[in-house]
Amino acid sequence: RDCLLSRGLGDVYKRQLVVFSGPLDRPDGLAAELRKLGFEVVEVDTLAGIDIRTDAVFLPLLAEVRAGRFCCVFLAVPCSTYSVARIRVGLEPDDGPPQVRDLHFRMGFPGLDDGWAREVRAANDVTERSVVIAHAACTVGASVIIENPVARGHGSPWGVEEYLLHAALWDMPRVRGWAELWGAASTDLAQCGVGGEFQKLTTLLYSSCLRAALSALSAALCTHVSHAAVAHGVGGEGEYAVSYTHLTLPTNRE
Repeated sequence: RDCLLSRGLGDVYKRQLVVFSGPLDRPDGLAAELRKLGFEVVEVDTLAGIDIRTDAVFLPLLAEVRAGRFCCVFLAVPCSTYSVARIRVGLEPDDGPPQVRDLHFRMGFPGLDDGWAREVRAANDVTERSVVIAHAACTVGASVIIENPVARGHGSPWGVEEYLLHAALWDMPRVRGWAELWGAASTDLAQCGVGGEFQKLTTLLYSSCLRAALSALSAALCTHVSHAAVAHGVGGEGEYAVSYTHLTLPTNRE
């Protein structure tokens, strides 16, 4: 079906949903840019106490999507358990989070400690609910964009030998199934190429009706020798950077 964005149906459809937006009302975020373009934006993130793993949040939100209340849904699924930064190859062990899945065990390694097993189950639940939202949006003709870091494993153009078993979000059966069902397209870009602080190679998987608009982002390549910040590792206060990076867009364009 055609996307609502391409139908020109007026202000009633100028409403967008951004799930896992990061801190609400951030000045450099996607929602801020969309509001500049005249869209009403609904932001959802656990940082604001809005958790789609709770039915009290998920079911009303899903009902709104199914009712066609959004012209576009953007899902920045949390990438922590999918992060290549968890793969310790040739590095000294540290107290950071361990690798919890790979291409052989995409839903999570067997025998994980209880805490890490709970984390994987929670991440799988979030992924499942995100795909349900994406499917509901496509069913009513809304467009969908899903964002996450690029795959580094076997078969990926970004594959690296030591990461060949890396399991990215894009390797998850439910995500692949959604993409195949709806004929989704994808584009890879470097976030620093669109004004981001990090390089963070990112994949956008999106409804086919957005191909003309988003495929051009493949030209957003990294041309920098170094970056002011990195999207993995330990920050200055002991926090793991992968947990707080989100797609950002430049607030000023010429």
